[in-house]
Formats: sequence, structure tokens, C-alpha cells
Amino acid sequence: MAAQTPSELLQWLTENQFLPLPQMEELWPLLPTFANSHALAKDLIRRGWISPFQANQILTENRGSLVIGPFLLVLFGVIEFGRLLWTLNALQETAIAGARCMGVLNSACAASGAYSSTNATTFVKSTASGWGVGLTAANVSLSNSASCAGVTNFSQVTITYTFQSVIPLVSQLASYPISVNACFPNQV
Repeated sequence: MAAQTPSELLQWLTENQFLPLPQMEELWPLLPTFANSHALAKDLIRRGWISPFQANQILTENRGSLVIGPFLLVLFGVIEFGRLLWTLNALQETAIAGARCMGVLNSACAASGAYSSTNATTFVKSTASGWGVGLTAANVSLSNSASCAGVTNFSQVTITYTFQSVIPLVSQLASYPISVNACFPNQV
């Protein structure tokens, strides 16, 4: 049902936290000055507190669209942020596995008992693929003689990746760069 009186309209705006509390407190004493809910809506537009579109939606019972839009945006934003964190964790686990594989000279990262950059890159790409993250050789940087935290003789894997959001409205995550790094001591 559309708001019949200014009091009902203001009550709805209060219940749905549509306006900040200081604005609501400013409006309550002014209620008797408004002949109907349209006059109150016109005043809210004049003050710049709501847009003409919002006033129309509120007065024509389409209030749900004002609440569901931001709700869906927040919901999808949370989902996308979760995907970003999951991807970050998957890449970190991949880097750790790759550094360990190189450090212990696992057969997946070695050829004839010696470190193989090609095999190690293939291992890292395959591990990431198992997590559902597609990497290219350009995303992977390997070193079997790195210095980590000031200590030498480590295997190091660095992965750089650009997370792509599937929801274009979530612009902060639309194209987010990720870089992870892992070290493992070489077992000689």
C-alpha cells in the first residue's frame, strides 16, 4: 500500500533506514506542515535527500526495488570478494607446493635428478589448474638458488595473477592483481 500520509511515509523511511538519523529528526517536527505524502516527497527532493526516481518508487509502492538493488549488489560483492580470497589462497598453496617440489627435487620438478625449470613450471601450472586457476608460464617465476629472509639456498616460487570478477558492477574487484611468494630450503 502506498503511503497515505506524511507520517506513514516518514515511518517507512525510518523503519528502512532510508535517511540518516539527523535528517529524520529534522523532519519529524515538520510533519504537520505537509498536506500529503507527495508534499513531503517534494520537500525531500528539494533538500537533495532523495532523487525524483526514489520518490516515485516510494510513492507508487515500488519500494522493494529501492531495497533489493543495494542488497543484491552487496550480496554479489560478498560472493566476489570470497572468490578473490579463495583464489589468493589457492595461488599461495600452489606456490608452497611448487617451492617444496623444487626444494626436495621431486621427480615432477626435476629431470635426471637435477632441477628442471620446465618441469617445475609445468608442475606449478598443473597444481593451480587443480584449484581451478589457469596460469601461464608468464605468471610463474622460479628460482632454485634464492635468498629468502636473508638465508641462502632456497627454492622460491612467485606467482603473479590478475583476478577477473564475473560481475562487472563490482568495479573494485573487476581486475585485481594478486602476487604470492613461497620459499622452501633446498635439500642437497
